[in-house]
Amino acid sequence: MKSIAIPDTLTTPNSMYKIADQSFDAMQGTIARMKLSAYPPDIEIEIPRNLCGTLEFTRAEEMIDYGYTKCQKILG
Repeated sequence: MKSIAIPDTLTTPNSMYKIADQSFDAMQGTIARMKLSAYPPDIEIEIPRNLCGTLEFTRAEEMIDYGYTKCQKILG
């Protein structure tokens, strides 16, 4: 699979991309907490947010495998 290069201007600590990504992440976290408090799940599987970035589409298969492995450990 071909690797996609992300320009340095998008990955610097204070780039517009990073600020927008952090804002989106904060909004998604708030929405998720509200949904979980309104509709508590029977089982919750937590996956660290820093495992993959927003633009790392090439890592999808790796993330799916991680999710399956984590689920198998929790559900036995």
